[in-house]
Amino acid sequence: MTPTTLPLDEFVGQFHSPDLKIRLRDLAQSHDLVATRDPSSGRLSVAAVDNARRAPLPPHSVSVYIRPTKANKPETQDVKSRTQQALDLVDGGMSAYAAAKALNLAPSAVNRALQARKRGPRCPTCGQIIRNAEAPDSQTARTPQTAPGGPQTPD
Repeated sequence: MTPTTLPLDEFVGQFHSPDLKIRLRDLAQSHDLVATRDPSSGRLSVAAVDNARRAPLPPHSVSVYIRPTKANKPETQDVKSRTQQALDLVDGGMSAYAAAKALNLAPSAVNRALQARKRGPRCPTCGQIIRNAEAPDSQTARTPQTAPGGPQTPD
């Protein structure tokens, strides 16, 4: 019989002891886990293995937890923060307060994000506001002639 591959929560949920569940979660950070059932007593036991994909599994294995690797880890780039999800709801016509409550956020967080959006686009790397390069604001644009201390000359 081929053992069933389970997510960590379901794998740990097979066991009843709260202490064992905590130890299994800690162990799952560095090892794959295999649950086996003793055919005579029907009791579950667990074994830690380095690589359940390649290692031979113990006899009577019933379930396996395989820790995520970089190759099979879910892609997180498409996941939006709750604040970004709230902004999407606001763009869809919902009020900022309702969007915040729907996503269990403080309304002030959504309002701050809306205000930050109005200030202009931000650099995705450093978060600074990107200013329009073609038409700089004459009061904020500085040239060597208008910079504090006057023109800079090489020493």
